[in-house]
Amino acid sequence: MIHLKSMSLERRDGYKPNPLSERELVAMAKASPDGFRDAFGELYQRYLPRIYTYHYYRLRDPHVAEDATQETFERAMRGFGNFQYRNKESYSTWLFQIAHNYTANVYRSNSRRKTVSLTNGLSDDMERTLTSPFGEPEVEIEKEDERSKTVREAVLALPDDQKNLILLKFVGDLSNREIGHILGATEGATKAKLFRIIRKLKKQFTQKQQV
Repeated sequence: MIHLKSMSLERRDGYKPNPLSERELVAMAKASPDGFRDAFGELYQRYLPRIYTYHYYRLRDPHVAEDATQETFERAMRGFGNFQYRNKESYSTWLFQIAHNYTANVYRSNSRRKTVSLTNGLSDDMERTLTSPFGEPEVEIEKEDERSKTVREAVLALPDDQKNLILLKFVGDLSNREIGHILGATEGATKAKLFRIIRKLKKQFTQKQQV
């Protein structure tokens, strides 16, 4: 059995993705204990960046995001035996379902979330860098052009339900069908809502550029 608490939140040095597909890795993990160790470890490495980034943008605190990432993979490991490919659900969809449920619980309890006031700008951590668990920042704010910074700040300022949709789409790289599955919405309703959010972001960006 893998003990995730002993696994680093940093990617292995020189990590190279395993050529096996997600389905092949899932099948390998279910075949034997040894297969589980190797295959789940690869799935962990493969989806670690996206899961951490999703939690970081929703929870707005690098330490809380690290805890959330750890808990997401702990839950995935414990529930792995119950995972099945149903209704075109992928492993990544299932993983983001776990991540979404976790952050939803954090928001409801409001006991672990540190609120950042956008009226006072971004937190010191975010002003300096969007930290990641991979040793180097994903985005160095100082090197961002004005367009990227404006878009990033507009996304951060969205209501959480709208920000969640954007993150699932562009960080999770999920289809509208998969996002709808996670949120309990139809594919059509998800597509329409994303369209409205993106249109609003484009309008905000255009208005700011004209100032």
